[in-house]
Formats: sequence, structure tokens, C-alpha cells
Amino acid sequence: MNWQAQWINPELSPDTETRKRASYLRRFFTAEATQNAKLYITAHGIYTVWLNGAEVQGSVLAPGTGQYNKRLAVQEIDAGKYLKTGENEIIVSLGDGWYRGSMGFDMPVNNFGTDIALLCRLEIDGAAVLISDENWQASQSGALGLNDMMKGEEYDARNEVITDWHSVRLEDFGFDNLVEQAGPPVTVHERFMAKLFTAPNGDTVLDFGHNFAGFVEFELNAQAGQTITLQHDETLDANGNFTIDNFQNSRNPHCYQKVVYTCKDGLNRYRPTKCYFGFRYVKVETDIAVSGTEFSGLAIYSDMPQTGFFTCGSEPVNRLVHNTLWSMKSNFVDVPTDCPTREKSGFSGDCQIFADTAMYLMDCYPVYRKWLLEQQATQYEDGCVKQIAPDGHKERHSADGSAGWCDSIEIVPYKLWRRYSDDTAVRENYESLKRWLNFCLERNKTTRDEYQWLPEDVQPFFADQGLHWGEWLEPGTNLVAYMTNLGQHGEPEVATAYLAYGCA
Repeated sequence: MNWQAQWINPELSPDTETRKRASYLRRFFTAEATQNAKLYITAHGIYTVWLNGAEVQGSVLAPGTGQYNKRLAVQEIDAGKYLKTGENEIIVSLGDGWYRGSMGFDMPVNNFGTDIALLCRLEIDGAAVLISDENWQASQSGALGLNDMMKGEEYDARNEVITDWHSVRLEDFGFDNLVEQAGPPVTVHERFMAKLFTAPNGDTVLDFGHNFAGFVEFELNAQAGQTITLQHDETLDANGNFTIDNFQNSRNPHCYQKVVYTCKDGLNRYRPTKCYFGFRYVKVETDIAVSGTEFSGLAIYSDMPQTGFFTCGSEPVNRLVHNTLWSMKSNFVDVPTDCPTREKSGFSGDCQIFADTAMYLMDCYPVYRKWLLEQQATQYEDGCVKQIAPDGHKERHSADGSAGWCDSIEIVPYKLWRRYSDDTAVRENYESLKRWLNFCLERNKTTRDEYQWLPEDVQPFFADQGLHWGEWLEPGTNLVAYMTNLGQHGEPEVATAYLAYGCA
């Protein structure tokens, strides 16, 4: 594509802050027609677009997650219904997102870069009428303040009308990593109403009935300056009180899942745009009188039709199926993840072990295919595969190359082909899976001293090198003792079984 556009950064100078306010970008432009209008857009960070005051409907959390240094998706949006002949206005908000926000178990920041930036082109009948360039204006004085995928958002509705604009900074990021959007969009699906109750400790809590991934939308009247704080969690403690202890701990003490909203006078409508949470319960802190009807929970996940349906006469079995389906929905947010709270990461082991179940429940081929392309983009020169994809860590993790986890690069394409009779993912990943298996065989040429008793012709195929998670989190296992054993002796039985399966 001939972009003609330039990357624009709304922040005038780089700095070392780890959390920054969201930025807003604005441009006025002229359109002589409104038919056949296409907006091509992507960003470093997460973007939201308004044309002539109307939010452009498409995927949430765009441009989605990706191995951004090699794969950054571009969205194509039909824009005609938002345009008018004559002068038009476009406003874009940018937040940290997966690009530079905190992510993963240890919540590192700036995984792919320290900037946020926008690239876009609006064309009508193939001719550009708007591009991102030096003529845009920017501001950090809008309503959306600090924002982070794990921590949440701060929003001040009193600042929705921006008067403080400044110039933008041009960036030379290039276009080599831009790709078409491979998977389906992440959109809002089910809407749940809440029941409000008072917990034993006096907290005001909303209960949405079951766990899901998404956010809370509310509509209420208030006075300027009144605040609403919403904190999200998955379960109650043994006493029936609100708690976030199940996903906040010493390694990630800043996973708040919190929204802090400051009201304007009159009617306030709001839902987050730069984060999502895993939750059933929401603690509400406000001096505004609320009944619970002001709030609704919006579930988000990749667009996937449900294909598997099951009911029987046993309610516990029905509940198991229900919970499994919702666990899938909550963890298929652009890529398959391990949880929608503490990590939100595309762990390869979780991905491959659940694949058969996922393919029965929903049409998830496009999501898996997209994730495989991200995993392929993480592969090291020697063929080793990262255990998490996408992954912005530049250093090699000791568990990269873990058997049964990174074997997903061959197992998942095979399962997709068997289930859907479509070999696209196999062909796309064939060279990568060959390099992966060659890496495994090369790694096994060395055998630990304690296994030297094995026959010489067996040792090259005995997978005792590297860190392998093995029977991870087997019920009743002492985790400390288990991890100590992994470090000292490896997990050759499980790793060798996966190697045999991969070579079969």
C-alpha cells in the first residue's frame, strides 16, 4: 500500500515515566463525497477513533496484540456513514495498550517501545483525503488520563472538551512490520445486568452472576467532581468480602483492575476503551446514590460463532460445560491467553492443550491461525520457540523451548488441519515447525550424567536438556519441591513423549 502518510507521535519529547496520560490527536479535512470511504489505521498502543463526534464502530482494543516488531496489524474500516460533504473532523485517542503498558506476570513496561504513535490514511474512491502527517494537532489534556491494560483507567469527564492543542512529532518507524489483520476483531458480545449487595465488611459490590472478560459500562446523573471508583475481581473471600488476592501478589502488586471516573455535571455515560478485566464482582466506591441498575457488564472476545452445544439431566455437568465455554470466551481476546487478569498472556501450553475442546465449542480457526503467526514471529535463529506469544521480552527466558508448550507450533497446526480439513496453518508454519524439531533433536545430543546408563542409540532422543514444565500444577503437588526437581533433574519423560509425538 502506498501510505503517503507518516507516523506521528503526540508526545513532543521522550521521557522515562512508566505511566503517562492518554493522548488525543485531531485533524480537520475536506471531503467532496462520502461513498466508498475507507480508513486504514494502526498505532503503537491502543487507539479509538471519532469522526464528526461519532465513535467509529469496529473492534475494541485495536489494533490488537501482536509481535509488534515483526507483525503490527492494520485495520480497514468503512468510514462513509461517518463523513459529510465539506469539512470533517477526526479525533483519535491513544493509550499504552500492549505496546508499552505493563503486561505479563512480572508486569514489565515498554515491551515493544516507549512511544505511542498513529499511522492512518482515509481514502475515497482510492484517493487519499486524509493522511497522518505534521498537520495534525495533539493534546494530553483530554478526559482519559493514566491508562494501563492491567491497572485500569483514570477518566475525568470534565475534560472532554479539549482546548489545549500542540504540534505532533514525526517518526521514522517505517512500514516493514505492517500486516493485514489476520484474526477476527475483538468486539462486545453479551451484556449482563448486576445485582448490588452490601458485603459483610460494608463494601458496596456488584455481582454480574459469573466470570467473564470485559468491562463495566454505566450511565447516571451526577455533579461535577463527584467520583466513582470501580475495582474488579473474580471471587469473594471465605467471609463473602470483595478480594483481589487471587490475582494480585508480591510479583505483580500493581494489577489493580481499577477504573477511577470523575463526573461532569448532568448525565455521565462511560465505558473503558484502553483496558479490559476478568471479573464477576465489582466494588463500587462513590458518594453518588446507586441501585445497581446504572451498571452493566460487557463481555468482549474475538468474533467466533459457537459451534458446540450440550445439555443433560445433570446440573453439575451442565455447569461444567457452561464454565468451560465462558473460560474460552474470556481467554480468546485476539489471541488465546492463560487468564484475563494476572497475565493476559498467550502461553503456548495453555493454548495447545485446550485446542481440541476449543474447536468443539467455537469456530476458533482464525484466532489460532493468527496466534500461530505471532508465535512463528518469536522464533529464535536456532529454531527455539518462545513459550509466550506475542512476547516483547528481548532476552531469552529459561523456559523458552519448553516441551509440550513450545510444541504448540507443530501440534496446533496439526489439530486445526485434522478438525477443519484446512491445511493453511500447516503450510504457513511448516518451515518453522521443522526448525523447531531440529532444535529439539540438536539439544538432545547432550545427556545428563544421571541418564548415561541409557543405551547410546537412545540418548540422542532422550529429552533431558532444557527447562520443561512437565505435569504442570498436578493436583496435590508441592510447587516449590516440584520446581526444585525440575531444575535438578529435568522432566525427560514428558519431554521425550512430546518429542516422539512431534516427530511421528
